[in-house]
Amino acid sequence: MRGRFTAIAVELLWRRTGRVFGLTARTVRPYLACDGRPSTYEGEGGVDWYPIIGFCAPSRRRVALPGPVHEVLEVRVDGAAVLTPAWEIREHRWLVRIDPAGEWPAPVEPGPGFEIDYVRGVPVPLGGQEAAGALAHELWKAADGQDCGLPENVRTVSRQGMSMEMVDMAALIGDQATGVPSVDRWIASVNPFRTLTRPEVFSPDIARGARVMR
Repeated sequence: MRGRFTAIAVELLWRRTGRVFGLTARTVRPYLACDGRPSTYEGEGGVDWYPIIGFCAPSRRRVALPGPVHEVLEVRVDGAAVLTPAWEIREHRWLVRIDPAGEWPAPVEPGPGFEIDYVRGVPVPLGGQEAAGALAHELWKAADGQDCGLPENVRTVSRQGMSMEMVDMAALIGDQATGVPSVDRWIASVNPFRTLTRPEVFSPDIARGARVMR
């Protein structure tokens, strides 16, 4: 039961903070595509096919991954792992080949010859973890009929086929505050403008200096 309240609290905070935080493991298969913007296509077996706009340059030394990149787990070329001294991550997006003679392969079609396993996203900070715990506790008290800090009209919730006598999801996802001061302060600190999704900017015409991810 505790896990259910925690899952609901995490989802509510994820929505209220603009879907910024959270980590997801992914596998992508880059391929050569110089005539379009980078986009991701769902492939077979949960593997994404990702066009490499960076390969339009004379040198095939960098690959743009759907970011932000938190951690690269493994890079494989024709089934063989490419060791980390041969590459590094820059700007939380670019997989850059740094060995003197190395270049990434340039397949013209998506396929298993070039695969990258990595973790995408931004880790939930400690403040977010504390806020999720506090909100989950208030949800539990509401379901148990105890006094809590949630809005008075909180009654029921339905999430992925699971129904509980607990809260009205719209009351917590909408513009209303959760009613829990520590939770509302954290939400305001990370999402002061109440954005619904992570902002993104794309321009193929502006070059930026690269920074090594730490």
